[in-house]
Amino acid sequence: MASLNALRADAEAWLEEMGRARARAEPGTAQLATVDAAHPEVVSPETARAVRALLGSSRVPEHELPRLRILVRFLEDASLEAAAREGHSALEAARWRSAPESGVEAPLAEAEAQLALTGERPARLQREAAVNRGWEGLLARAQRVQTELADGASALGATSLAGLLDARRDPAWPALDLDGFLRTTEDAYREVLSWALGKVAPRLLPLPRGDATLADLERVRTLPGYPGTLDGADEGLRAWAARLPDAEERARFVKTRTVLAPAARTIAVEVPEQIELLLPEGTESADVPRRFFWTACALHLASVEPEAPVEHRWMGDRAVVSASGWMARGLLWRERWLRSALGLGRATAREVARMEALVALGTLRAEAALQPHLRTMATEGLTLQRLGEAAESLSAALHVRVGRGRTLTRVADLDLTLPRLRAAALASCLWAEADRRFDAEDLRNPVAARWLVAIWSQGAPEVAEQMAPALCAAQLGLEGLRAELVGVLGA
Repeated sequence: MASLNALRADAEAWLEEMGRARARAEPGTAQLATVDAAHPEVVSPETARAVRALLGSSRVPEHELPRLRILVRFLEDASLEAAAREGHSALEAARWRSAPESGVEAPLAEAEAQLALTGERPARLQREAAVNRGWEGLLARAQRVQTELADGASALGATSLAGLLDARRDPAWPALDLDGFLRTTEDAYREVLSWALGKVAPRLLPLPRGDATLADLERVRTLPGYPGTLDGADEGLRAWAARLPDAEERARFVKTRTVLAPAARTIAVEVPEQIELLLPEGTESADVPRRFFWTACALHLASVEPEAPVEHRWMGDRAVVSASGWMARGLLWRERWLRSALGLGRATAREVARMEALVALGTLRAEAALQPHLRTMATEGLTLQRLGEAAESLSAALHVRVGRGRTLTRVADLDLTLPRLRAAALASCLWAEADRRFDAEDLRNPVAARWLVAIWSQGAPEVAEQMAPALCAAQLGLEGLRAELVGVLGA
């Protein structure tokens, strides 16, 4: 194995080449295996195991251990990525191909995104059934990904992917209370869901009495249907970002282009000097939360100090950067911001806020409901029966019918890190602390804005569970997030 400094340099080169390959490729066509092949030591499980062994060595100074722990996690994740590269590439390519045998003429990812924009319910149900069939046809590809991930975890010396991730947890970090989150958000979510579904179609009701489907819930994302309600959202977000310190300097590092909605994301090509921001094309209100989320992730990465260690700039907890995305998305369920930034009236702002909080809560409830099934799949494999059981749990959590195919979209990557819940919980924590310390009023207070950018400038040197006590004087948990969203729904 090369020296640690040489390994860090090689890892940074791997990350930059990965970023360029993703940014330049059309959806589903990025040739990432060649990047792995050019940096074999970075993606080798032997390298990860050797660096992990250093954590128990007396030769490593105490002050070096935090960076070393980040490097170990990064190398393990890189090894897992490479192990499942062929399976992931095949699955991603299939998402961006049409599936005429199932009735989907457009690429599957695009057809799925278009469901929310399909106004007539009979047509929406017909298209949703075709998308379900198309996704079910990808089961074998998803099974291949999960087999490759299991093999990758085994090469790292773990009994399973779940076991590998569990070994990283600090016993001092309490696990997120997923059952409690589902239980304490149930009533508010169902009540507002019933109200929202009534706007989609008269007499449309949630389960168990109704027959609403996931496509109907996604149709809610285009509501309220007042022309122009969110037309000024992008301008409002730009004005919000412009109040952050050194906004012009940060903007130089972010290159923006539009893509099909499912391909929207932030791609770090170099941190912080070059960030590729892929935003969904069009002005449909359904895309506004996605644009807010990815824009704020890009702002976070573009704020990182160039002199920060490579671990802090590139390799930290992805949920920390995603928390910035959730902070910006949270503007959309804050009535005060909607009124001041977009000029909405009080009643309209309240309705927009409730809709955005409902959709966000649905996303988070789905992740909470699926976690037990993901863990089972990680240890025992993905089967059609387990996929059906996951679909039943997802339907029960969202109170709309979710087919096995559309459930597969949410479990295919086998992400056991609770990315959305941990990120949204940290974002809620940061909002609350900014208000407590600075009377931040959506970070319009310049002192609060400087505080946030100072956090961003560090990159992601710690996982969200470590950051929360230091920044917010509380353990990372879902109680504050629950109270925030339920408070908006009940307003």
